[in-house]
Order: sequence, then structure tokens, then C-alpha cells
Amino acid sequence: ELAEVVSSLRDAGAQAGGYASELQTATASLDGGLDPSDFRAIVARLAATTRQMVAHNRQLEQRMEASSRQVEALQETLQQVRVEARTDGLTGLANRKSFDREIERRVNEETNLKSGLCLLMCDIDHFKKVNDTWGHAIGDQIIRFVASVLKHHAKGEFLAARYGGEEFALVIPATELAAARQLGASICHAVSAKKLMRKSTGESLGIVTVSVGVAQHRERESVRALIERADKCLYHAKRTGRNRVVTDADALSAAA
Repeated sequence: ELAEVVSSLRDAGAQAGGYASELQTATASLDGGLDPSDFRAIVARLAATTRQMVAHNRQLEQRMEASSRQVEALQETLQQVRVEARTDGLTGLANRKSFDREIERRVNEETNLKSGLCLLMCDIDHFKKVNDTWGHAIGDQIIRFVASVLKHHAKGEFLAARYGGEEFALVIPATELAAARQLGASICHAVSAKKLMRKSTGESLGIVTVSVGVAQHRERESVRALIERADKCLYHAKRTGRNRVVTDADALSAAA
């Protein structure tokens, strides 16, 4: 389609050049003096050439409008592809690739700004039992529900992502550990407070809970080290009863 537009533009240029030549020829003839019959012939020729130019320009305009619509549609498609490439298909959260890019960017940014960067890791408790009891379709429903809770808590520049399976991550810039811990507690409460039902039968699925680990970035710490600390906090929350938040400060206190 683009090649057709380029070809049309070239044709338009050739037509315009021919029309200009026709005008120059007519002007030269008129300057030389003409009898009435020759004058009428020149006017008729100019009129015919003008009609051809008008018709050609209309065709070109239609082609350009059609091409413009196609370009707009292509841009929309490309934007949709970009969004899909960054998004987890099941939950609508950022996918692992987007998370990796964002946490890398935020850690690099934190090295200069030192404004506080926290990472929250969240995992659905006893998820294997949920799948074994209710099946994977219900498991997916629960994953989507927990994802919606994280998305609701992902305010401003926070990024909520599906880290993998039933595990999620929340990148929390410009936030101190105490505030991030409170955010984790709000997520735990919002998940456990919801009474989930099986849509097809109205049967209760019981209470779903999550465990949360939160770590705050330390000076000169790598992305990998930050993720590992948040993950350790998460599994400490699992070992100490689930449905709770453990921060790296809590883990240090427990170790002491």
C-alpha cells in the first residue's frame, strides 16, 4: 500500500509538471497573438487538461485517505502488540519480562536518588491444595482474584507483576519499609476478607490467604540480591504461619 501511495505521488508530480508545461505553452501562444479559432482551441485544451488534473487529484486524495486509515490501524495494532508483550495473559498484570526491566530500572535509579525502594513478594498459600481440590480452572480464578487485589494496591508508579505461577511482585519506589509493610498487610487483609464462590454452582471455595515478604533496597545492592532478600522474607512468612507479612527488618529481629 505504501508503494502504491509513492507511485501515486510520483504520478501526481508528473501530472502537475505536464499541466505546468501546458500552461506555459498556452501563455506563449497567447503572447504571440491568435485568431479566434486558435484561441478557442487553446482554451478547450486547457479546460480538458484541468478536468484531468481535478479527477486525478480526487483519486489521489481518496488513496491518501485510505492509506492514512490503514496506517492508523497499523499503529493501533502495533501498540496492542507492545501491550500484550508486556502483560501476563491470565491476570492482566505486568509479566515477568516487564518486572525484570522495571526492577532493574528502579534499582539503577535508586543508586542516584536514594528515595527509598521496596520490593514486595506475594504468594498464594496452599495453592497446590486448591488445584488438587477444585481443579486448575478454579485455581486460575483465584490467581486472577489475587492479581486484582494487587492491581488495586498498585498506586501511582507502583508496578504489580505476576512473577510466576501463584507468586506476584510489587515494585514500590519512593517508599520506606514501614509504609511498604503496611501495604502488604492491607493486601493480606483484602485477600482473606473475600468469600470466594464457585461461579457455576455458588459453592463456597473457603478462605484464600497470601503470604508477603518485603525488602528495602540497600546501598549498592544488586537486583538479584534484593529479590533474594524479599523472597527469603516471603518464605519466612510461610514458615511462621502464613497469611502474614514479614520484612527484612522482621527477619533480622527474629535472627537476633
